Amino acid sequence: MHILLDHISAWMISGCVILMVVSTQFNAQRSSVEQSIAYGAKAQILQMADMMEQELLLIGEGTDDTIETVTENDAGETVEFTFHRELRPSSSAEWNTDLIRSHLEFLNSETQEGRARGTRGFLRTADYIADQLKASQVQPFLRGQYKQQYAASVTHLARAEVLFLGSDTLNLVQGEDFFVFPGTDDVQLSPASQELLKDEKYALSRFVEQEERITTSSIHVVGYIPGRDPRSRDSLIVVFAQADGIGAQGAVSFTGGRDAGTGTAALLEVSRRLSTIQDQWSLLGPSVMVSFLSGSRLDCTGLESAMKNFPWQREYILNVIVLDESSHPTCRWEDLSPEIQIVRATSTESNEEAAPFSPYFLRSELLSDDNMLQLEAESLRLAKLVMASLMAK
Repeated sequence: MHILLDHISAWMISGCVILMVVSTQFNAQRSSVEQSIAYGAKAQILQMADMMEQELLLIGEGTDDTIETVTENDAGETVEFTFHRELRPSSSAEWNTDLIRSHLEFLNSETQEGRARGTRGFLRTADYIADQLKASQVQPFLRGQYKQQYAASVTHLARAEVLFLGSDTLNLVQGEDFFVFPGTDDVQLSPASQELLKDEKYALSRFVEQEERITTSSIHVVGYIPGRDPRSRDSLIVVFAQADGIGAQGAVSFTGGRDAGTGTAALLEVSRRLSTIQDQWSLLGPSVMVSFLSGSRLDCTGLESAMKNFPWQREYILNVIVLDESSHPTCRWEDLSPEIQIVRATSTESNEEAAPFSPYFLRSELLSDDNMLQLEAESLRLAKLVMASLMAK
């Protein structure tokens, strides 16, 4: 009897060992398959779903516990994958147009004073961007700081005075009666001022002074999303957006429609969504740096500074994406790095009646419902283009 029990015990132990080995092998194979999905097939599926406007993230809201899908591997073989509910990102990984709109409203509010580099308005903008990156769990790129200062030669309007001289001298108001074109000494009178000047009893007197100074208060805001593939996480994809604007005219802010912040809003949304997806799915192997630039409207000094002092080995940079809203005519992003890819934004224009200093118009016009819908759609378009470029790497 004891001998029989010993045989039974040995058989049961042997069976348990076999089951443990099989279970271990199965889990190892499953882990390997899931890793392959994370670094390859999932990215392809997500990219295809985005292109079809039927995102995988929106699938499976019913009672089913799994999603079954089919794709092809590198060898062209058909592979079936089953995504379990716990592997799918939450709704926080979907495109959030409400957040995009809130970014655009902040960037174009009068409080930001046109977001010119080195101004209080841009400092507020930099704080806002840093707070948004932190809320999205995007890491600071260097030394625990999102904001990176750099030295630059900055030209700003020190004085602008336009007078109508006559028996009753008139002192014109900048932003209402006249406009100084950004970065120049050129002055444009409003239509009403032009009509008044036709009266021969007035003579025009104007004085515009531009001041150039070296400042160390120029700021970029930079975040970092680490790659999850140990084979390629040392490689880096860089995405730049122009966060600054053309500044204010007196007490009001104007825009030419090409500094509305669509690139910044798009990159904030990409950063938020990519951080969520990386945390839940680990889709992207390489690391990603997101940089919100100042000093990119009237010259190239902001991007030149960022590329010159780049804290990463250049041979590990896979791609540099620039969300370009308004390149200066003398600024060629492509000349700064052979890896640069330009994603160009379309501008928002005002009708001529509402633009007395055409092509510039009051920034507050951008906050109208019609313009906000246009800017929101443009930001989402840019965000999807950037995400597709990232997933292709």
